[in-house]
Amino acid sequence: MAGSELFSRGLRALRAAHSLDQEDVAKAVGVARPTVSSWETGGSSPTVAQFEKIAALFSLTPEEFFSAAEKVAR
Repeated sequence: MAGSELFSRGLRALRAAHSLDQEDVAKAVGVARPTVSSWETGGSSPTVAQFEKIAALFSLTPEEFFSAAEKVAR
């Protein structure tokens, strides 16, 4: 699975596993809800700073995010 697809599927799966909606993620990262939707559908990707905030939201390092995403996205 490509990195961007893994990110998109992983974000969606981790968000659901933590009972968060797109608005919760958007507020934590400092973006609008449609931006999170675009990330989840693969329409765009977060900046490095945004990605670090996303990982921290799930109490993960950026490196751990992809491992966790791969596990929950299956």
